[in-house]
Amino acid sequence: AKREKLRQSSPVPLTSVLVGPGGVPLKGVSSIYRYENLTKYYVTLTHETHSRHYDRLHGKKIHLSNPEITVIIEHLERQRERITLHWVPATAKQPAIQTIIGNILDDPDVEVFPLKHSPEKWGVLCRPNLQIPHYIDFEIGDSSNLRHTVMVTMAGRRTVCPHCGQDTHWANRCPKKTPKDTVANQIQHTIEISQQPPDIAERPLKPTPKYKTS
Repeated sequence: AKREKLRQSSPVPLTSVLVGPGGVPLKGVSSIYRYENLTKYYVTLTHETHSRHYDRLHGKKIHLSNPEITVIIEHLERQRERITLHWVPATAKQPAIQTIIGNILDDPDVEVFPLKHSPEKWGVLCRPNLQIPHYIDFEIGDSSNLRHTVMVTMAGRRTVCPHCGQDTHWANRCPKKTPKDTVANQIQHTIEISQQPPDIAERPLKPTPKYKTS
């Protein structure tokens, strides 16, 4: 038997998803059990069902009657990591963000998407076990030429302090933070602090790597 993984945003009857339209025969499901984070399930399929539906099922998205719930089916050996981008500027376009993230992670199949209820946050699906930076610095290719810093978070990973690079405290309690610790100073005074959002003092000092969109 082969094992697949289903990821969902909230509990739904897994059997109805698996054997519903576009699914697999009920007799092809050997077992189902819940993963520890409550939004993932491991499903074991019979060898015959796995062989017949392998390519068709991987990456398949099933939209249920509840528009807030989407089920994604992934093969265990081909599952993707989910990361979140914070502080994404409103002027950023999806193709540019996808190109930047794909280059940074060296993953041409990376998928990026804005989060519906958080305009400044984007989700990313990429290959697992990649070297994922905590911060990314880039320029929007428009007339402003402003440099933006994006924070990258992922489940199970502690976020490092933008001022000292340690993960033992919050940024606003960093002993190395001073009133002059701003992104404007870090990027060789190419822009004025007045051009930046009010929370710029909380932005990271050492963002890496740096990219410029076209």
